[in-house]
Amino acid sequence: MKRFVLVIVAISFAVAGYTQPRFSLIGSPELAWFNSDKSTVENNGMSMKFSWGFTCDYYKAPNYAFTIGVLMNYNGASLKYDAQPGQSTIPFQHSGTTSNLTPGSVVDYKLHYIDIPFGLKFKTEHFGQFDYYAQIGLTPQMLTNATGTSDPLFNDADIPKEVTTFNMAWHIGGGVEYVLQRRTALTFGILFTNGFSDITTNAISDKVILNNLALRIGVVF
Repeated sequence: MKRFVLVIVAISFAVAGYTQPRFSLIGSPELAWFNSDKSTVENNGMSMKFSWGFTCDYYKAPNYAFTIGVLMNYNGASLKYDAQPGQSTIPFQHSGTTSNLTPGSVVDYKLHYIDIPFGLKFKTEHFGQFDYYAQIGLTPQMLTNATGTSDPLFNDADIPKEVTTFNMAWHIGGGVEYVLQRRTALTFGILFTNGFSDITTNAISDKVILNNLALRIGVVF
């Protein structure tokens, strides 16, 4: 993790040497859900989650920038587990022990990540006090805490062995900045984040990815 953070910091300083940075404080209510590529593990609906943090846009020209950020992401959703042929229960590790889930059991995952999204941002010319933008990039995620609930077996139990410590996703979105003064603006946008690495270690599921649709609200300065 330390090497990963050092690489991100080095990129930021390299770009900052010849560009003009603009910082944003961001809060994002979001919808989160899982996708699985195996029929015995199903998404069990969307969950309301939240992330917050800051981003920095390094402008090489007035209309495009390299953007990078650090966000605290309170994420997760629910999975429904069914047994594979020949199985009567599904083993699930939590709090140093293993429980056997019955077919049809639902596990609610609460996952806390540090997100370090980076990518490109493209912005229009001014339309009065409005600037419109689009962005695309990658979102590495480092897991800081993972708990799970499956009534009646366990409640908010630690599940570090069931979840991978690193997740990678791509993101795309857009929005508007409402200019208050020359260097200050309010920003509103929508960002879709689609995972492409498996977030679970459970052998029952071949691949489970985490998706998010976030409403991003913040202040640019």
